[in-house]
Amino acid sequence: MKSPGFAQRFPLSKIFVVLLSLIFVVFISSCTQNESTDQVAELPSDQEVTQTIRAQLDATTQIPSDSISIETQDGIVTLSGGIDNLLVKKEANKIAQSTYGVLAVVNQLKIEASRPDDAVDKDVDTAISTDAAMESWKITSQVNNGIVTLEGVVDTWQERQLVATVASGVKGVKGINNNLVVNYDQSRTDEEIKAEVEQRLKMNSQVNSNMIKVDVTDGNVTLTGAIGSAYEKSLAQDLARVTGVKSVAADRLEVHPEYDNAMFSTEKIETLTADQVREAIVSTFRYDPRVPEDKVSVQIENNTAILEGSVVNLNSKLAAESDARNTAGVNEVINNIEVEHKIVVEPGVPTTDEAITQRLANAIDRDPYVEKTAVTLKVEGGLAKIDGTVNSQFEKEQLNKIASNVKGVIAINNSVEVTAGGQDT
Repeated sequence: MKSPGFAQRFPLSKIFVVLLSLIFVVFISSCTQNESTDQVAELPSDQEVTQTIRAQLDATTQIPSDSISIETQDGIVTLSGGIDNLLVKKEANKIAQSTYGVLAVVNQLKIEASRPDDAVDKDVDTAISTDAAMESWKITSQVNNGIVTLEGVVDTWQERQLVATVASGVKGVKGINNNLVVNYDQSRTDEEIKAEVEQRLKMNSQVNSNMIKVDVTDGNVTLTGAIGSAYEKSLAQDLARVTGVKSVAADRLEVHPEYDNAMFSTEKIETLTADQVREAIVSTFRYDPRVPEDKVSVQIENNTAILEGSVVNLNSKLAAESDARNTAGVNEVINNIEVEHKIVVEPGVPTTDEAITQRLANAIDRDPYVEKTAVTLKVEGGLAKIDGTVNSQFEKEQLNKIASNVKGVIAINNSVEVTAGGQDT
């Protein structure tokens, strides 16, 4: 189990945060349209929000935007229609949440994929059992009409979410019933939990936490105040899921897009010390099941995070880099992590290049986006060579993503060409 390494206090006192929030709310409510845009940005109309989401969906190759209906009323966006896989539903939701002016998203998209339950169940089980981050977990799955029910015990909420994410990437999955139980083996006080939640919110570069107030009672976290976007609100809830947390409530964390500007930005990164930034990255590793934090070291030099170490999976290396990039105070990441040419698998499982090639082929077969028939695969000394043609740049990048999580792949040479008719714009 990954346990937290620090629980520093957020520098603003509770009283100051409350007063600051009240001042900002009064200020915003008193502003008129004649005030300058550097104080309060003018919010888009519902029609403009819908048009912006439509444009973003149209520009995203993996999403069949013509099958998605968008309605916006008073900043609340409703997505409806039929799509062919669960990953599209999640990506469309994220795009809508991230759109300026959106207060919340009601996702009514339905998965219309048709595939035998036994085939889906077999692929879900294989995807979970062969995932490098989950090979030691005792998890079972059942599929009924495309709905996957997950049972078992994990150590953290992040592990619970990772299992659902992996299952969601299997062709034919329409939904997830996540019944995985989090086995907390560490007792923590409300004060410890509160301090760590505040710190994680503060140190994530994607969340403006200045107007978020954190309360913890008997391990139950409540977030109140204001935040700039629906996506930030969702991310804040995820970040609050630290060790010892039983639940996170954010009903009173209001989305105010007008706060999402320079005037309400978090404290300048210049005020953060190298030790603070480093500790924040290390803490993030502890909550990322894909990153073995005891195998990765971090140094901070002039707002650059330098990652060193050795991992057994390429996806671990990429996940560590992503974690570092999303940390406040980091402008650049130098990823010197090495991927060991060593495969840890169950006894009797072949570790030859041919076996790795077959695992890669099976992983592509399970993916709802890419057709394996369009590409050729070969693994030599852990180097995955991928050739052929695909219809979009997204599919080419998806092949990299799939290969990076196959045990035994230490590097990727993707020579796949995007057909002229499928070039991304």
